[in-house]
Amino acid sequence: MFQTYANYCIKIDENVAFSSNDINESKVIDSLLAANVTTKYEMDQLIKFEYSKNFCDDGIVLSPGEAQKLNMARSFYHDSQIYIFDEPSASLDAKSEQDVFKSVFEHVRNKSIILISHRLSNLKCVERIMFIEDGSVIECGNHEELMKKQGEYYKLFNIQSSGYN
Repeated sequence: MFQTYANYCIKIDENVAFSSNDINESKVIDSLLAANVTTKYEMDQLIKFEYSKNFCDDGIVLSPGEAQKLNMARSFYHDSQIYIFDEPSASLDAKSEQDVFKSVFEHVRNKSIILISHRLSNLKCVERIMFIEDGSVIECGNHEELMKKQGEYYKLFNIQSSGYN
């Protein structure tokens, strides 16, 4: 899932199952739930709506955060062994971000995730962090190990978590 993503002016279920030959409604709903898509509609209703009102007056317009989650659901629909997410929560508020990551980590058990993020708080629960600077890995370890080293990860994590004091 790219940081800059696209959703299409087609039905929600078609968006999720994009590039698949057939649409499995149950799998679409599971994928939307795994991506923590939440709307005022029940899932069985939601998947039949057009995404956008560009071509259909009764289409729906999702918030940027929900649109980003819809794109994430597309990744889950194809049930990969490896997922690559580039800033998957860029459009989400802190609570939604926490809910999405909890859901993602539950969904991808026994699978691999490559998570590219500038928000270091997202990385506290991952097995291995590779801190990259100028195209080179300068630190590697889990959150606790990198905090103990007090290197670049430590410095940036403290900057991000201290706010504007």
